[in-house]
Amino acid sequence: MASQTYEQNKLAYQNLLYPPPQMPSYQAPPIPTQRAPPMPSQQVPPIPLQRAPPIPTQRAPPIPTQRAPPTPLYLSPQQPSSSTDSTQQSKSTDVVSKLRTFYSGVSKLLGGDKLCLYKCRGSTDIVITEDRGKININFDKDQTNQSNNGKKPHGLWMSEGYYEGGHTWINICINNNKEWIIPTECRAFYKIKLNKEKILIIESDSEFDSFEQEYSVKDYGTTMINWKRVAEKYSGISISYLPDKIQDWGMWYTAWQCSSQCVWEQDAIETIEKINVTDLLESYKSDM
Repeated sequence: MASQTYEQNKLAYQNLLYPPPQMPSYQAPPIPTQRAPPMPSQQVPPIPLQRAPPIPTQRAPPIPTQRAPPTPLYLSPQQPSSSTDSTQQSKSTDVVSKLRTFYSGVSKLLGGDKLCLYKCRGSTDIVITEDRGKININFDKDQTNQSNNGKKPHGLWMSEGYYEGGHTWINICINNNKEWIIPTECRAFYKIKLNKEKILIIESDSEFDSFEQEYSVKDYGTTMINWKRVAEKYSGISISYLPDKIQDWGMWYTAWQCSSQCVWEQDAIETIEKINVTDLLESYKSDM
């Protein structure tokens, strides 16, 4: 045990006096790194978008509108009626017959001129006065505030008299608004001869189209007439009954419905004469 310790100490002393040479440290050269060449990038071509073709839209055909037939003035023969209905029908028939007789007589006194009813329920609102046999018409010349949104002008209104199958204002009232032309409620009946050189006369569809093209305006999609512009050139207007033009319910002419005349200047009237209807009124009253 002592000898082993001695040898260890001896070896340690020798190593202290004569240290062993140190071997140089060897470092391995660095291994060169080779980067792999970049792979060429190939962009995938975009997939073309193909829009689906538009689906054709098929509009449903417009549903034809059927206007309700006008309310008949008389009961149909096939329709059963009570005694009260029969009495009312008889009275209505009597009123129509009396009006036709009265206005047929008035029309014979016109001699082709126009008829103006004064102070009836459906007559003009222009004031007519008489002074020592002279008839004065107080015209309202302002066409700015148009009645019926431009469907009708302001002025003195008139029409032809009554005749069977006609389309005059009297015919329209007898068939639909009898209370507007009750003879006993009218203050006067005037016979008027118009000055054709001062008024615009429309008697055909082509004349109607030309007039509308020049003077029409749009009011919320509805065709109206600028009567102020018309009044700058004419003193009145006369339009015949044009059935083809009255079919369009979105236009101004539907408010006329018949052959009518309207004047707003004195020079549009050649003569005005009060009609003596005394005999006709007496006959009308006696039948009541």
